[in-house]
Amino acid sequence: MCLAAVAVAMLGGVETAGAAAANADWKVGDCYADANVDFDSVNLASKVPCSKTHDVQVIGGAPLPASLAAAGLATLTSTSSAVRPELVAFADKTCAPTAEAASVYPKIAKKLQALLGAHDVTDWVLPAAGRMGWVLPDQAAFDAGAKDLVCIFEPVASATSSGEGDILRLSTKDPLATLRVCRDFSADNSHTNNVSCQGAHDQELLFRISQDVTGHPASVEDWTDADWAPYDKTCVELGKALVGSARADLIVRSDADGTQPVSQGRRPIDCVAYPTKKTQKLPGTSTVTGAGTSKIAFVNT
Repeated sequence: MCLAAVAVAMLGGVETAGAAAANADWKVGDCYADANVDFDSVNLASKVPCSKTHDVQVIGGAPLPASLAAAGLATLTSTSSAVRPELVAFADKTCAPTAEAASVYPKIAKKLQALLGAHDVTDWVLPAAGRMGWVLPDQAAFDAGAKDLVCIFEPVASATSSGEGDILRLSTKDPLATLRVCRDFSADNSHTNNVSCQGAHDQELLFRISQDVTGHPASVEDWTDADWAPYDKTCVELGKALVGSARADLIVRSDADGTQPVSQGRRPIDCVAYPTKKTQKLPGTSTVTGAGTSKIAFVNT
């Protein structure tokens, strides 16, 4: 259900939540304090403000096809049921990055959807501490008519993030230090470490995307510049859309956590941004997202 959690390592074509069944008591942006993503469940009676601690936030969804809705919740949540493959296929389509992008990045949705499709991004993780997934409404809500599949982001509290906040704010210039993922280079520049986004930092995560790495060395430590080149190109294009402009003062490139496994020939690839000048850091008071051509208040080191 998800690509990978971002908290430590740093996870189209159907109707989204806005067009969900009228009797479904949820909408894009809602946060819920009681959910279990591993067991595909959310309690729709547990809605809370996203500024409070919550288990999941809705970023999309759609009514279940009649054949799935009729199967019943117990059957749908059973991993051994005959309809489970059909449910998973529906979830993969409903919660595809190209579908979810419209909810999280509405102002650049069409551009972003085109890029995600063109670069075969089958899974993604938002640039925040947490993971992607999907859930089904609790039994009471399901019986009341909420026969929907709900796409969610599950925030994860970490040493550098509280896990609280509205994920839909990621598309704005709001620094959202409670969720965004920021990093510093190690002393020997061999790796990066997660740090709080509240202070000056070396690097900001823009996306984590799934990419085909067939033909490349199994370990990213053995990758050459030629191995990285196609993923750098993808990240530059995505970064330009997200930042709002190609900037000479920012480097956008690809990176990867070598501890993350390759699955079916695909690897999680990070798209990151950092200052071109090695003597500068990104400020904790703003984010590169939506910066466009406006001045970024880099911090001199």
